[in-house]
Amino acid sequence: MKGISKKRMALIIFLIITVVLIAIAVFYQIQESNYQKDADIIRLRHLKYYVGLIEEYKEKTGGYPLQENTIITDYPESFTDEQKNQLKSFPVYVEIANSWQEAEAKSYNDSIPFSHYNGNDQEFFKELERGLNKTINEYYDPQKVSTGRPNFYVYMVNEDGNYYFAVHTHNYHPFAFQLAKNYYKVEATSDSSNNDGQAITANTLLSDQNFNNEINNKLSNEGYFTDLDNSFLNESKMK
Repeated sequence: MKGISKKRMALIIFLIITVVLIAIAVFYQIQESNYQKDADIIRLRHLKYYVGLIEEYKEKTGGYPLQENTIITDYPESFTDEQKNQLKSFPVYVEIANSWQEAEAKSYNDSIPFSHYNGNDQEFFKELERGLNKTINEYYDPQKVSTGRPNFYVYMVNEDGNYYFAVHTHNYHPFAFQLAKNYYKVEATSDSSNNDGQAITANTLLSDQNFNNEINNKLSNEGYFTDLDNSFLNESKMK
């Protein structure tokens, strides 16, 4: 019996390596899919948590966190009276980002194409605790590195006295607005007149059956995400 030729042996080795690489790729895709499914549940739970705090703050104080910063009181010396009259207020933006996500959040804020007050999550949490008169836990997007979408949460309050709070999910949800492939925005707002097709009033979103079904889904790796959440509960106080 003749031995296997070098050419045939090389082909066999090539096929084995190919099969192994395909198996690894499939395994990674399954793991990534499971991770993002869990991560989306966490993101939506966090959204409900923050909306609850923001609405509680409004009940106790009559306004929303950092709303007073929408009114401009300090102008550059070069501003004329006419310019001051034209620009009396602007929205406040806050990116809720942990130490993993700060660079990405700063880049996002720098890209906002209009005048705004650049708030930070330290201000946001401090003001929430002041208005609520209690210590609160902080929760962040579970993803360390961005993969084509923001890996942080965004709070905005405008001069009209309405707020928006957005998280960004990997997967489609009936209540989400698609911005790109594997990039969906779920945004709650107090603005009942909003008709941009992206934001949903907080009451509508939190009472949505699909939303509640999703946040009540069981995680495939509950322990990992619980430990991750617990590691950042006081993140802004450590900055």
